[in-house]
Amino acid sequence: MITILCSPIGFAVSSPLLVYLTYSIWRDGLRWVPATLRSMKWVAITVMLAVFLNLAIFAGQFLYVVGNPCDDMKSSPGAVNQRGDIAEARVQACTLIGTVENYYVTLQIHIYPRLYPKKILVGYSPVGDHDPILRWIDDNTLSVDLGKVSWISSRPDRVGNIRILYRNVMAD
Repeated sequence: MITILCSPIGFAVSSPLLVYLTYSIWRDGLRWVPATLRSMKWVAITVMLAVFLNLAIFAGQFLYVVGNPCDDMKSSPGAVNQRGDIAEARVQACTLIGTVENYYVTLQIHIYPRLYPKKILVGYSPVGDHDPILRWIDDNTLSVDLGKVSWISSRPDRVGNIRILYRNVMAD
């Protein structure tokens, strides 16, 4: 959007100056050429600055799109225990070239007065269209049922004082 706005502004500023300089050279002949060349130098600098500004804005927009091609979504409702610890199944869809989906389960520990950052418990690749089942057995035990999976990452058995039980079936 800014690139679209800057290009016409740069053109609108530099174009009348070039027309005026061309007309003054034609009208007065060549005796004012040194002064005209000096003023044309500043016109050229202005045009180059406008071009570089547009290139920098375009590069920034391109790097933002390329650098952040992923959307993070919840795939199932989270499970919350009595303390406020939150376990969620999430899907990260990255669409730079094609679409890649990353499935994982996160745990966010809540110890008053602080909310800790989310920790990825397990990454996996589900077979079929089903969501994992997350249940708190008690305040210190989380049950994660991933169902049928084709791939699963290493998974911790304990995070802080929370014990985690995993259940899954590997697909052939």
